[in-house]
Amino acid sequence: MQPAERPTDAEVRLELDRILNSPGFRNAPRAQEFLRYVVSHALQGDLDGLKERSIGIEIFERAPDYDTGADSIVRVKASELRKRLAQFYLENGQESKVQIVLSSGSYVPEFRWMKQAAERTARWWPIVAIVSVLVLAGIWWMNRPTASAADLFWEPVLGQRVPVVLCVAHPAVYQLSMEVREQFGADRANWPKSLATDLLQRDPAHFVGVGDALTLARVAAFLASKGHATEIRTGNDLSFAELRNSPAVLIGAFTNQWTMEMTKEMRFVFDRVGTGWVLRDQHSADQYWQKPAGETSDYVLISRVVDSKSGQAIVTAAGLGHLGTQVAGEFLTQSDAMGPVLRDAPPDWRKRNAQWILAGELIGRTAGPPRLVASHYW
Repeated sequence: MQPAERPTDAEVRLELDRILNSPGFRNAPRAQEFLRYVVSHALQGDLDGLKERSIGIEIFERAPDYDTGADSIVRVKASELRKRLAQFYLENGQESKVQIVLSSGSYVPEFRWMKQAAERTARWWPIVAIVSVLVLAGIWWMNRPTASAADLFWEPVLGQRVPVVLCVAHPAVYQLSMEVREQFGADRANWPKSLATDLLQRDPAHFVGVGDALTLARVAAFLASKGHATEIRTGNDLSFAELRNSPAVLIGAFTNQWTMEMTKEMRFVFDRVGTGWVLRDQHSADQYWQKPAGETSDYVLISRVVDSKSGQAIVTAAGLGHLGTQVAGEFLTQSDAMGPVLRDAPPDWRKRNAQWILAGELIGRTAGPPRLVASHYW
């Protein structure tokens, strides 16, 4: 009895569940979501939903008018998905009756009978044997251990065995002094409408900006995934002597004294124009970048110094506002964001000091891909 021309929808969904619960997919939620999406839309006959732009919008939260030529997120993730599928069938194919295939250059999955594929193989075993060797070699090549853009960026930090210091800014927050609170009581209705500045005192240790906190969490998690220990400190609780003993990531700028100190002699610096903060190019006094109006865009300065004045590797990550610092955190921990920025870097950039100015934007609650504005390598 010949099998049907193609597996039924139920058989395809059963195979999909096997794939999604396999070791290669179980801990890869974005790959799971991508595969589930394309299979579901293919079974529904919705080919419009299987176009690159539609996938970018639905899966990767891109704006409806995003530039698919400049943003390769769908192509990159589809390539990763094909590798995972190839590895799954290499390890588990003997247990599968159905095969789900995502051909190169297409986002429309194909559903095949594994038995039919086996019969064709039996008839053409000499050719298949040669092709199989080439396929296995290709799979090995695609899945060989390779350093990502993020791994290469972090080499100077990851190459040391001591904990990495994560130094976060401490924003200027003022509160009523204890004496004043005792005088007026806890009920704010009893407080005077205006107070002299000498009745306020700075709280230096209890607050961290939102963007700084998000970046701190992202960088700590990234370094932990690489097996690296971290030590979290605030800028006012870290000495230069301590910076000489460990590599450091300096998060935030204006209220992080060490970011300001370590970058002040570099090409790109944080500076003030009138009453506003800017990023200035010290090689061209008239060239500076000021935070755009609104809350959804910002400029970011990333510095990576292999051998800083402390004698240790230092990374700085800060925006002109908290949004920029959030963008910096996503850039530092995601190869998808870092890769395009490093595409035109000098061949030996891994061994050099570098600074990048990025333009970032928040889309919903997620930072969009940053755009490189200026860079300097030395």
